[in-house]
Amino acid sequence: MHPEVPADSIDIPTGAWGNFYDSNTGELARGMVFKSKDHLKASVQDFSVRFARREYRVVESKPKLWKVACKYDEQTGCSWMLRGIFQPNMGLFKTTKYDGPHTCLMNEISVEHGNLGKSMIATHLLGMVRQDPAYDIKFVQQNVKDRFGFEISYHKACQSLKAAREQVYGTWESSVKKLPRFMAFLQKLNPGTVVEWLNLDTDRPGVQMLHYVFWAFRPCIEGFRSCRNVISVDGTHLYTKYKHKLLVAVTLDANQQVLPLAFALVDEESLASWRWFLQMLAKHLLPNDDDRVCLISDRHSGLISAINYVPAFKFPQVNARKFERIMTEIRELNEEAYNWLEMIDKTQWTLSHDSGWRTVRYFLERTTRCHRMLNANQEWVDFAFRIFEARQAEAGSHTYVVKLKHKTCSYGKWGTHGIPCSHAIQERYLDHSQFRDEPPTLIARHSILQYSLYEMMPNPPRDVPAYRLCVNVFH
Repeated sequence: MHPEVPADSIDIPTGAWGNFYDSNTGELARGMVFKSKDHLKASVQDFSVRFARREYRVVESKPKLWKVACKYDEQTGCSWMLRGIFQPNMGLFKTTKYDGPHTCLMNEISVEHGNLGKSMIATHLLGMVRQDPAYDIKFVQQNVKDRFGFEISYHKACQSLKAAREQVYGTWESSVKKLPRFMAFLQKLNPGTVVEWLNLDTDRPGVQMLHYVFWAFRPCIEGFRSCRNVISVDGTHLYTKYKHKLLVAVTLDANQQVLPLAFALVDEESLASWRWFLQMLAKHLLPNDDDRVCLISDRHSGLISAINYVPAFKFPQVNARKFERIMTEIRELNEEAYNWLEMIDKTQWTLSHDSGWRTVRYFLERTTRCHRMLNANQEWVDFAFRIFEARQAEAGSHTYVVKLKHKTCSYGKWGTHGIPCSHAIQERYLDHSQFRDEPPTLIARHSILQYSLYEMMPNPPRDVPAYRLCVNVFH
C-alpha cells in the first residue's frame, strides 16, 4: 500500500509538460501530469472530497495504471471517470482519459465521505501534531469537518491521529530501533553519561531484543557525592503499546531540591528488574564496597525482595550472638551499666532486635504528630509553641527596649530566633496567633545564612557531614 500524499505538496513547476493539478482550484482534465501514482491518487482524492463532494471507486489499479469511476455510476448513470497511465518518456503519470463532471446528485452521498480515509486526515493533521505532540482527539473531528465539510467517526479520528503521530515521531518499534543511536548521541553530547544495556537473544542471528536499559548523567552522579546517603526509587507506567515501566532514582540536595540520579526502562516491575536497577545504582553511585544508603520506596514486593541481593541497600544485620558477647563485655566492665541497659526494651535501641523498623516508626510518629497539629489548627510547631508559652509565663520580669515595628528587642532573642520574647509579649499583651508569621521568617533567615556559606566554600559540603544512614526506610 502506498502512503497517501497531500495534493498541495505537488510542486512540479509549469513547463514543457503543460497541465498540472492545482489544489486551490481543484480542477481535473485530460492531459494533466503527476510526478507519481501517489500524487495522482492524492489529487483525485482532494478533488472528490473538497470540490466535487462525490465518492469514487477504483476500477483498476496496476503499478503503471490507475482507473476510477463514480461510485454510483450504475445506480444513477453518472459517467464520471478518470484514467492515469505512466509515461516512460516523461517519467510521470498522465491522465489519458477523463469524463467529467459528475452528473449524480449530491444527496446520494452520506454525511461521511467514503474516500476521506485516515491517511488523508493524518496528512492534514501533520502540521498540528508537529506543533503539539499532545494534540487532543477531541479537536480532530471538528477540525476535519471545518476543513473538508464532512463528519468522521471517533474511531476514524483516533486512527488518523495515531497515524499522524507515527508519521512525525515514528512507531514504538521504530523508536526502539533508534534507542541505541539516541543513547550514543546522548553520551557524545554529555561526556561521562553512563548507559547500561541488558538484551535478550532471539532466534534470528545478530538480532537481539531489548530487555532493560539504564542511564545516568555524569553531573548527577558527581552531585550525589555532596548529598546525604538517601535515595528514593519508584516506577511509573509509560502507557505505550507494550506497557513498559520507567524506573527512577532521585535524592535531595543540600538546597532541598530534587536531584534525579538515574533512570531505567524495563518491561515490568519485578524482582529481576528491580534487582538489576539496584545493581546498576550501586555500581555507578556507590563504588565502594562499604557504601550504604537509606532507601525510600513504596514497598513494591519485587523491590523488597531485590534489596537482599544488593549489599549497598540490604537491611543491616546484627548477629544476636555478637550482641550478647558485647553485653557480656559491658557486664564485666560495669555491672550497673549492664543492669541499666537490660531494663530498656531491646527493640528500642538495638539493631539486632528491632527487625530494621525503628526508623520507620520514627517517621510514622512524626507523621502522626504533624496531622495532630494540622487538625488542631496549630499555628506553630510544638517546639516554637513551647518556647512562646514559656516566655509568655515569664513576661514582665525584666526590662529591655522593644521595637514592635521592627520586630526587635534589646535582649536579642526575638531577632535571633524569630520567636517573640517575653518583653515583646508584655509590651502589647499579644497572644501567639498575632506572631504567626515569625517562624517562616526564622526559617528563611537560616536558609539565607546556609546558602551564603555554601557559596563561600570552594567545595560544596555534604548535606549531613559525617552522617551515614544504614537503615532502609519506606513510606
